[in-house]
Amino acid sequence: MSKTSLLLFNVGGFQTIWWLGVLYHNQFVAISLSIIAIHFLLSSQKLKDAKLMAIVAITGMVIDSLLTLSGVFIFNVTPYWLGLLWMMFALSLPYSLAFLTRIPVGYQALAGGVSGAMSYLAGAKLLAVDLGYGFVTSTILLVVIWSLLLPVLVFITIHLMPHLRGHHAKMAFEQGNS
Repeated sequence: MSKTSLLLFNVGGFQTIWWLGVLYHNQFVAISLSIIAIHFLLSSQKLKDAKLMAIVAITGMVIDSLLTLSGVFIFNVTPYWLGLLWMMFALSLPYSLAFLTRIPVGYQALAGGVSGAMSYLAGAKLLAVDLGYGFVTSTILLVVIWSLLLPVLVFITIHLMPHLRGHHAKMAFEQGNS
């Protein structure tokens, strides 16, 4: 499979898992698992993808669990779909989100704060989760968390994926000599 085809599958897979989870919760977990399995069938770096997926998914599920235990998130049922979304998000970092490795950390933080918070707020609007602290407080918390989290996840991705390391190092070098 070409890099472009894998990239398109990655984008489509993430969006499919997000929409299935947010709209149907745990009803289509098997489809989400299948998408993740297909990614591994198509990937030429299965072990690296698996390591990244484990680290990112566990990190994300711990953060979401803490937010749930503290009352920020309220779910009607255990959101298994959210764990699968974290897995696919991890698999997106070196593929459809690889551009994040080539931008400054400040922009990574901005992208994380905006897109991370918006994803959860959209999920709340579509009734996948209730925001126990209300819209404003929950939004502020999510922006802060995701502004810190995304650069860390990008750093982990670069560390585990040597082929991305050169892109990031080149960008950092070019910024230092501007």
